[in-house]
Amino acid sequence: MSTNDAISIENEHSLNSRFDRYPEAIENLNKFTKILKKFKVEKKSIKEFMAELLGTAILVFFGLCAGAQSKFIAKDDPKSSDYLSPHLAGGIGASLAIFLVGKISGAHLNPAVSFGMYLISKLKFIQLLVYILAQFLGAFMGALFVFILYYEALGNYEVERSLNTAQIFTTFPAENIGIWTTLFDQMVGTGFLVIVIIALADKKISALSHGFVALLIGLTLFVIGSTMGYNCGAPVNPARDFSPRLFVYIAGWGSQVFNNDTLYFLVPLFGPLLGSIFASITYNCEKV
Repeated sequence: MSTNDAISIENEHSLNSRFDRYPEAIENLNKFTKILKKFKVEKKSIKEFMAELLGTAILVFFGLCAGAQSKFIAKDDPKSSDYLSPHLAGGIGASLAIFLVGKISGAHLNPAVSFGMYLISKLKFIQLLVYILAQFLGAFMGALFVFILYYEALGNYEVERSLNTAQIFTTFPAENIGIWTTLFDQMVGTGFLVIVIIALADKKISALSHGFVALLIGLTLFVIGSTMGYNCGAPVNPARDFSPRLFVYIAGWGSQVFNNDTLYFLVPLFGPLLGSIFASITYNCEKV
């Protein structure tokens, strides 16, 4: 055996040694692990619900935290204002969430994605309802955690809650941008996102590893946000927009987050669903 082969075997043993000891640890569970095992969830639908809730909460948490930090830093130093980093952090956060729960539920983390999967018969109707409920609840939780984390910073930033800080949590149209433009924006952005996800999930098209798929979806979100964010912030996710909007309504910002002559708050709710319809039609046409 050559020296290189010996080094290779030694390195392999070194890398795997921690896993070699793992079964021994399983046979001697500590009390805390034994308690946790009593609460182990076996039912598939509950596991999927919990995975979508947790994954969406993580996605929203990192995305909103990035926007909050960028806004607070910009107040102290206007020259440090950065448009790209919140989208980059949001994309990486999405990748982490997908990597964490993807093998349990598929990590849709977005009602528009789940709706698209339902339209191409990759999801049953009852699953669609379970996923969407989990996603809206998860997004609400994500917004709550951001509010708690930056509660003092919000108080230092302004005394009275305004739309300026509401923009940390939810989206609003840019000045002089009409509702039809934002609707088209959401249809195109979400349609692109959904068709990429459907293609990556199709094993006949893509044979990529789970981790690489998570990375590509995060990169896709970064591209959409950094190139299509001007009109209305590129929410491309009904849960990511509506649940935080509902949270800030409850948390002190009041009805101003819903009051709009154009009823914009309906756009991130229904625009992405229309985008999913076009994505599913396009995908099916390509498959024919």
